[in-house]
Amino acid sequence: MNMKNHILIAGLLLAGCAKSGQNIQTDVPENMGRVAFQTTAAVDVITRATAELPSECIPAAEAFDLRVEGADDSVIYDGPFGRYDYEFTYLPAGNYTATVTCGDPEAEGPDAFTYEGTRDFTVVARKTTTETITARLTNAAVSISTGEWFGNYYPDAALTVHTDDHNFRLTPGQVVFVKPGTALYISGSAVKQTGARVTFDKTQIGTAVARTWHTLEVELQEVGNGGLTIEFDDEMTNLPEETFELNPEA
Repeated sequence: MNMKNHILIAGLLLAGCAKSGQNIQTDVPENMGRVAFQTTAAVDVITRATAELPSECIPAAEAFDLRVEGADDSVIYDGPFGRYDYEFTYLPAGNYTATVTCGDPEAEGPDAFTYEGTRDFTVVARKTTTETITARLTNAAVSISTGEWFGNYYPDAALTVHTDDHNFRLTPGQVVFVKPGTALYISGSAVKQTGARVTFDKTQIGTAVARTWHTLEVELQEVGNGGLTIEFDDEMTNLPEETFELNPEA
């Protein structure tokens, strides 16, 4: 079983307007220039094979904020990306930094993806320039996959992924985004082929890494004896099954 730890590279392309490169503008004041931004988001996942995040995890242009700062750290613009109007924004010739951000870095959940990208650029007098910024995922994605033996032995199962702050009941194919550096745990319950109900105690399996898609691979530990084997970052963790008792005091 191969570990599926995907390094995410998300590209937010800030292309220019209709014309590329640097175009001389006779209507621009002397010693002033302009920068135009147009967004196109693309998300690639680099691993042993090429994959992509689900389309719903790719933010639209209007979801980003833009901040433009001068070389002296003065703030030229700080607000929604879509409200930056380059046609009426004249900047003194010189060096600047543009930063795009999307999402709340403290949030976790299926829609809690966060992106950020920064680029230094130069404004040229009486020219409109085109810049490209690459925005990368800054938190971590987590999902689970289950093996065939697991599905056969436990036809009815529920698995929960825990972080330091939240719990997420996941099924194969679901993705949640969590803060990098948070501990990751897994627990669950299941019904065996025999009809017996069992539980799996909460156990730590690793730590989330920024810009990484962690796929927790869940398989039956031992045919006939049950239990789970979790593969994470090439490390194996075993979770024994515990018989579920409706009335343990009886």
